[in-house]
Amino acid sequence: MKSRPFASRTSFEACLPALAHCLLAVCALALCAPIAGGLDEQSAFDTLMKLQRTPNPPGNVLFEEGFEHGNLDQWTATPGVAVVDADTGRCARFTSSENIYEEIIVRAPIAVEPSHRVAILWRARLVSPGPALHIRIDFAKADGTKACESQQYRCQAGADWTENTCVVSDFFTPDTRTIILHFHHAPKDGAVSMLDAVRVVDLSDAAAEYIAAALEQAKGTAADAARRIAAFEPSPGADAWKGVVSRNADEIGARIERFAAMDFASPEFVDGSDEPVLYARRLADAADAIEAGWAHPAPVLTYSSKPISAVRVLPYGLELEGAPAAEATIHACPGERESASIVLWAPEDTPAVSAQPTDLTGPGGVIPASRVDIKIVKCWYQAWNGWRSGHFDRDRKVLVPELLLNDDSLVKVYLDKKRNYLRLAYKDGARYAPIDDPEPQPWGTSFTAEEFPVADAPGLLPFDLAAGQNKQLWLTVHVPADTPAGTYTGEIEFTAADAPLARFALTVQVLPFTLASPTTRYDADAPFTYSLYCWGYIHPENQPWISHWYKSEAQFRTELQAMYDHNIVSPTMIWPPTLVYGDKPRFRRQLAIMKDIGMAGRPLHLGDSGLIGAPTSPAELEALKENIRKTIGIAVQYGFTSVYFYGLDEATGDRLLGQRAAWQAVHEAGGKVMVSVFPGYFDKVGDLLDLANRAGDPAGEPVEKWHANGARLYNYANRQTTVENPEIHRRNYGLYLWALDFDGACTYCLMGSQGTLWNDFDQAATTRDHNFALPTTNGIVETLAFQGYREAADDLRYLTTLRQAIAQAATGSDAARATAAKAQAWIDALDVRAVDLDAARADMIRWILELRDSGAS
Repeated sequence: MKSRPFASRTSFEACLPALAHCLLAVCALALCAPIAGGLDEQSAFDTLMKLQRTPNPPGNVLFEEGFEHGNLDQWTATPGVAVVDADTGRCARFTSSENIYEEIIVRAPIAVEPSHRVAILWRARLVSPGPALHIRIDFAKADGTKACESQQYRCQAGADWTENTCVVSDFFTPDTRTIILHFHHAPKDGAVSMLDAVRVVDLSDAAAEYIAAALEQAKGTAADAARRIAAFEPSPGADAWKGVVSRNADEIGARIERFAAMDFASPEFVDGSDEPVLYARRLADAADAIEAGWAHPAPVLTYSSKPISAVRVLPYGLELEGAPAAEATIHACPGERESASIVLWAPEDTPAVSAQPTDLTGPGGVIPASRVDIKIVKCWYQAWNGWRSGHFDRDRKVLVPELLLNDDSLVKVYLDKKRNYLRLAYKDGARYAPIDDPEPQPWGTSFTAEEFPVADAPGLLPFDLAAGQNKQLWLTVHVPADTPAGTYTGEIEFTAADAPLARFALTVQVLPFTLASPTTRYDADAPFTYSLYCWGYIHPENQPWISHWYKSEAQFRTELQAMYDHNIVSPTMIWPPTLVYGDKPRFRRQLAIMKDIGMAGRPLHLGDSGLIGAPTSPAELEALKENIRKTIGIAVQYGFTSVYFYGLDEATGDRLLGQRAAWQAVHEAGGKVMVSVFPGYFDKVGDLLDLANRAGDPAGEPVEKWHANGARLYNYANRQTTVENPEIHRRNYGLYLWALDFDGACTYCLMGSQGTLWNDFDQAATTRDHNFALPTTNGIVETLAFQGYREAADDLRYLTTLRQAIAQAATGSDAARATAAKAQAWIDALDVRAVDLDAARADMIRWILELRDSGAS
């Protein structure tokens, strides 16, 4: 296998040429995939999982079912399940019945090793409208008795085949010896699904072989890079790296050899092996930089990485979705906020690094440096598995890049101890307090600013580069609304001890159009609304708090402004009845601030269930009507067009149906009703609900029925803000909802503490803190996930702008109409579940510009 070019050296392929004597049973294809974050067994397992749908996938297959033999002999099946012919061969078809679970259960329990990495993979397809197929996994001991709680998942929903995986070993207990698979539709589902390609695979041996090959190659990479750097002719860039090699290269090779002799599952290996392997790769990147002629004046490397990415940039993370570079380009419209990501790496400790943007100059003048915001992406320990799933484990800590800080030292993280500490600025002096104490705290625990004085710096402070560690910076450029189109160039100047460290070129391509507000797919004139549950309201004494509800007026304004800047124009404010109905001056002040920010001119969403409740007596209903009328009257005075009042949250059964009289009363008083819903709710309350906020993956929801009744559909909990991965929020709350004909997104929530907000391990509840942002005494600390939600909205704004350009082409020239037809065909073919969203954004921009050039606008 040949080495990849310099631009891709951060992938694992660059470090793993053919090593047949080391690979053993690992297929050669496995060497082409990057390890997802590290060299430990879990990371190697994550990498090998990506290869399971390729020819000759690695691993030991424990169970396999493709249904090609035409029967269900390996399963116990109900009558509604049959083997049928499909476009890809035979598969199992599930047809929901009226009164039984249509299911198949594997006949023979599948033997597993509790210490091994085991995954289940399957393909599913939703043939008719309705909920997708479920899988349930049971865990048993050697004697067949229950080992731990069963786990259940819903398959991805799609008219085309979807790939599904479950890392089942995550739930093994030490006495787990077998698993049993159940695939089923519930009677209420009313759906038809297909199932195919079921596999249970053990990847522990393959992961160990993969790691051994990686270590062998890393040692060779370090030696080769050292030889290359030593051979360069003297130059400022080369000389700095020559010194690094002479001081460190031999030790790096020796450390890799020591790790190669260890047990790959040992804590020492898991915690320490990434560091020398990463060092080896970075030396190779340095050699390439010198050869390419852009090595920085000091021994430091810069990388341009993908901002919204599922790949975590960790201190010793081996995978980086990006490339070595000394420049980055941002495409943005006037008035838009758009981000870039820079990763720095230094071979030796480099303290007090400053990053200063210059003005960006272009044909229309300058984009001031003040419009370029730079923050540190802070990695800290959080509950295991929260990066990708709502399932988590507070007993296991994992390093996650999440916080966007101005002051890197606000949070101290000790990698050796896996501990987080937060600096609290008490009046008698600042000190650090642990924020990973597992002692359970009550839901919504709050503190006054004096009790918990946490505050970030107002702007970026100098930060330290620790030897051998990646350091990610987050750049957000806010293009002034009146900026003429064109190319604007500037730099990020990095210095340390007043000496030049590196220069990173920043280009902003300002596009010659402005972004439209997002609209729905089914009606190009109907707004697609971005909302977000938000607890915050002004404390009666107007004092700052560290709380998800109590706020000073300044804190309240900051949170609303942050949401608005992230396209959340109609947050769902969870304000209690004591405030809305009982404290009119404070209610008015909060509406006035919302109006100042720009949130008026559209409906007001009030999200506290107590605003309606479930009254049934004539007197109670009349009192409710009076409160509704007064509230609407006040809201209209501040420019809100209507008011949605919230029903009982996530109600089911009689509790759900018991609200019908109250909802009718809200309508009679001129109000509207919104509430969370689940599959099947349309038949129960679809005639009275004005805004249904659908929980979970919304595929299969009867959208047309809701719309026919005049209702709007939003989506939440796919995922909630417990998930830190920004890619998930961007994909699930943008083009995906648009393609399903939804009207908006409203997930939970801006910030919500299950224990205390700054501690992910002290919840007494079974769910985590829900934080797109964290409170400080002087504002908020945003997260990467919050940026993903913003980009979801921007994807839809670009698509709306493109659709408007296509519509305008109808009155244009023949060339414009022809271009519009091609652009519409591109939209029609867009696979919103699989497309690279950055590539889709680039294509939208290209089509908009082509339509402009063709005379469509």
